[in-house]
Amino acid sequence: MGSRRVIHVEVSRVIWDEQNKGPVVLLKDMNSDYVLPIWIGEPEAMAIVAALEHYEFKRPLTHDLMKEIIDSLDAKVLHILISEIKGSTFYARIMLECNGNVAEIDARPSDSIALALRTGSPIYVAREVFEAGKAIPLRNFSGFENYGV
Repeated sequence: MGSRRVIHVEVSRVIWDEQNKGPVVLLKDMNSDYVLPIWIGEPEAMAIVAALEHYEFKRPLTHDLMKEIIDSLDAKVLHILISEIKGSTFYARIMLECNGNVAEIDARPSDSIALALRTGSPIYVAREVFEAGKAIPLRNFSGFENYGV
């Protein structure tokens, strides 16, 4: 991935936005203090937090199942890319390698992030998306309550 076109991020945390009554995943630029907030659904927030906290369920949830299928096919998630923003909707791509072939799969950012956390795959955001998505300093989120499982 060209460093000029994409920003390598990590999941800083998932918070609860009291004003909008919903969870927000904060993607932190690994080379700065800026984060990109993405509002997500509650089931996806739970899946991301469960991965961050290494929580294991008795039966595999959707993202755990996805990982098991990928592993059983001897495939690998190369990385995910938050590739576009249209209005307030973000779009993502999962780059999957299997038998020397690379597939680019359209996915929601929240599902992509949950899968990347389970597979240890890098997460990237297109630079123009990071900027258009109104990335702001992490310190601006200090008063928000963490979202938990």
